[in-house]
This record gives sequence, structure tokens and C-alpha cells, in this order.
Amino acid sequence: MNQECLPLDDRVFSADNEPETCDCSGDCCTNHSILLTSQDVIRILDHVPSVNPRDLVVFYVSYAGYVDIDVLAGYPAIMLENEPCYLGLRFLTDEALGAQRCPFLDTTSHLCKIQEFKPMVCRAYPFLYTDGKITRHERTRCKEPYHPRNPADIESLRETLRQAYTEFEAFKLEIEAWNESGQTDSPDALFKALFKI
Repeated sequence: MNQECLPLDDRVFSADNEPETCDCSGDCCTNHSILLTSQDVIRILDHVPSVNPRDLVVFYVSYAGYVDIDVLAGYPAIMLENEPCYLGLRFLTDEALGAQRCPFLDTTSHLCKIQEFKPMVCRAYPFLYTDGKITRHERTRCKEPYHPRNPADIESLRETLRQAYTEFEAFKLEIEAWNESGQTDSPDALFKALFKI
């Protein structure tokens, strides 16, 4: 199906009593893992140049240390030091919250400090593109499931999903090229190849 006209899936979005927007509780920003693409990292580094990319990302070695294991099935494994790794956002240990949290979560307002250029997976969450329709993750971290009803908001969601899936496909090609390059033992070369630094 052409992604130009992604309809909402009525089986998922049939509850009219659901809110139209996220409650912004910050629950999706704690105690789990956020997978990134190279474009996500480049956008953050462009807007927050003081961030060291080695402090920004983490490479989950195989499945070790990754909280949401079932999500990894569709993500490309990066060969690094002869291990399959997955590129993620490095969370912080927040003693006050008693949790691991995104470094860009404002713990007072529960809002994202990098809203305009946050990772695509965060922008799209909790929505997916499945079988030609916009759907929602079966298990979400939202306190209340929500979905847009305003045509402009639905179109904005469609555009976000288009961009997310386009960038993800480009990322898979980048990782395929990296894995075939034979430089798998060079983290510095990986940073240069992926993040252009």
C-alpha cells in the first residue's frame, strides 16, 4: 500500500473515549531502552554540540543489557569487535527517581528537552505502520492509550511515520555496508562511518 494515504486501523483506534494526545508523564523515558539510527545521533549532535557522541550512545552487545528484547528482531545488528551490537541511547541512573532515564528528560516537567529533534522512535511512539495502516504498539508505556482524531494531527503522525521508516531503511543499508567493510574492530571508524565525525 502507498504510504501517502496511511489510514488509521479501526480495530486499534475505535475507542472514542481515549484522549487525543499523550499525557506526557515521562513513563516512556524511564527504565527501558531507546534504539537509535545514525540520523538520530547526527540530529542530536547538530543541535547539542556539547554532547560527546561516546557519552550519548551505547552499544548493546547482542541481547545483553537490553530491556526490550522483543524489539531487537527488526533492528540491524552492527558488527563491532566481532560481536553483534545494537545502537541505543545511553540512559542515566537517576537516584532521585530510582530509575534509569533518558538524559534529555526534564524531570520537573516530564517533557523532552530535545523535542524538536528527538529520536524518530520517540517521535512515532507508540504508533507503527503495520499492513498498510497506522497501528499502535500492543504494550505501551503510556498511562492512558491515546490517538489523534484531528485531521491535521493525523497527517502529522503519518508524516512522522513516513520519515521514521525512511530513515530506518537507510540505516539498515548503512549497517549492511559497515558489516561488509571489514572494519568491525574499529570503534573510531564506526563513529566516522555512522556519525560523520
